Amino acid sequence: MIRLDGRLGAVAAYVEEGMPMADVGCGHGLLCAGLLQRGRVPRAVAVDRSDLSLEKTRRLAGRLGLGGRLDCRRGDGLGPLEAGEVHSVVIAGVSGMGIARMLEDGIHKIDGGTRLVLQPMQGEDALRKALVRLRLNILDEDLVAGKGRLFDVIVAGRQKAPEYDLAYARVGFLLWLKRHPLLRARVEHRLAVARKLIANLQKSGKGPEETLDDLRSAVRLYEEMLGWL
Repeated sequence: MIRLDGRLGAVAAYVEEGMPMADVGCGHGLLCAGLLQRGRVPRAVAVDRSDLSLEKTRRLAGRLGLGGRLDCRRGDGLGPLEAGEVHSVVIAGVSGMGIARMLEDGIHKIDGGTRLVLQPMQGEDALRKALVRLRLNILDEDLVAGKGRLFDVIVAGRQKAPEYDLAYARVGFLLWLKRHPLLRARVEHRLAVARKLIANLQKSGKGPEETLDDLRSAVRLYEEMLGWL
């Protein structure tokens, strides 16, 4: 049985059970193969720009006897997918801006039943802002610890959801509402980083005032949040 680490396991938990899914930027196909092997999904589409990655995915599927249910397609973003052919689209292990670009380019492929399961490696705030700009509602958020850091998992789609407060985009508004158990660790870390950056910029005298203002705003947010956590 394929073992999914904490990051991929958290992503897998949001993939809709019993419905076809796609993994965009599939790497070696572990997520697709793992979900198929467990019977979580009936069919999966693995998308990647790399021929080598797709070949490794095909070999893995062949070894596990999953070849008939795993469709490998070469391409970028949502381009190789047809609108409505899968219910869950995973984009994991990419920067927030990279995910936002894929979604913007493929926005016409995202219909009312599509669930987007997104795991940015950085730039989570930029991704959240892009989702709202693209009128894709943020439905749920999770944090998972692994390899000495915290990873965001953001679930989005065209389904109705309460208004998202982008003032909390740096840390995740839904994570704040549910008082996620890992949120304090995230806020404390980011507060320390922001304070250090301010000190370094002030010491060097080279920090643009706009950058300093943004960092000061972040510090105020983090301090306020810690007062309530």
